[in-house]
Amino acid sequence: MTHSLDIDGLRAFVAVVETMSFSKAATRVGRTQSGVSLQLARLERVLGKALLLRRQGRVDGLTEDGRTLLPFARRMVDLNESAWRAMTASAVTGRVRLGVPADFLDMDFPDLLRRFQAAHGGVELDVVSDVSDVLRAKLRDGGLDVAFFKREAATGEGDAVARQQLRWVGNRAASPDLDQPIPLVLFPESCAYRRAALTALEDAGLRWRIAFTSPSAEGVRAAIVAGLGLGVLPKTCLDGDVMDVGGSALPPLSDVEVAVAFAPTAGPAARFLSEHISRGLGL
Repeated sequence: MTHSLDIDGLRAFVAVVETMSFSKAATRVGRTQSGVSLQLARLERVLGKALLLRRQGRVDGLTEDGRTLLPFARRMVDLNESAWRAMTASAVTGRVRLGVPADFLDMDFPDLLRRFQAAHGGVELDVVSDVSDVLRAKLRDGGLDVAFFKREAATGEGDAVARQQLRWVGNRAASPDLDQPIPLVLFPESCAYRRAALTALEDAGLRWRIAFTSPSAEGVRAAIVAGLGLGVLPKTCLDGDVMDVGGSALPPLSDVEVAVAFAPTAGPAARFLSEHISRGLGL
């Protein structure tokens, strides 16, 4: 009888072990937290063994079976990556000017680029990180070959590759007072998250004020954790420091799509890179 272990499940297992957190593992592998939990549950079901120790919903270490599996899982994930690189190493050459949203840097994106460059030495990368409207403008003006960006669902140029569920977020002590203008921590005006937040508040007739603006995901997150105000981030960004504070008090937020678009002059290298990114981040 033939037995097979799913490589995505093993990758999720390794990520959870190395981060000791489902939310951080989800960011690393580019999945939702529930998606990572589902992959782990499926892997445990196939093996018929518990792999993780859990306490109050948190990872608390490895079982004996988990410790046995871990070195095999790491080798299998590494072999999978090595095989992929070996089969595609000489497939593309050229220069690619790539644009990505700021929050890609919170995922496994930098390491993903490093692995791509190691495997495809004939491709020269020029990467820009900015808010989505700026990236779209650069693409239209010929400054980029390929761009990933955020947009309102089913609108605008490009092809949708993923959908993000947005959440109102704050720190552990956050408690929205709807009788006062809601302090907001947001990306600049050209950001789809910002538009979703302000549209929802305006439609609900709630007052608001901008307390902090930053073009970087790190800056927005730091301000939220410091308690400067509430923000809007994808559900996958939730963890012990940045928490869902929406409940029934704040209005629901519309979903945002991640889309990719190419310049008319984009060559095979740009399309190959976009596929590598989409696959690597689980888009």
